Amino acid sequence: MIRVGDLSFRDLAIEAPRQGASGEWQARLTMCKDFTKQQRVVEATGKEYRVEGKENVATMRGHYTMQRTDDGRWVVADVEGQAEPC
Repeated sequence: MIRVGDLSFRDLAIEAPRQGASGEWQARLTMCKDFTKQQRVVEATGKEYRVEGKENVATMRGHYTMQRTDDGRWVVADVEGQAEPC
């Protein structure tokens, strides 16, 4: 299964960085991932991929915990998501 089409992101919110209990700096990003212009297809056939009794998700609220590394870069430390209208 592959995805074809465009994925869009909107409604980005970034919390101010804060220092965790063990001294690491973290920030949380929240955004809406919109799959309405994408389609899941079977790569070999190009036909739409569907699971019986399960509806494809149109949007998903994503939560990303970013953590600052010792060299000052921000990396994704954790990802959560819920299928919900956004």
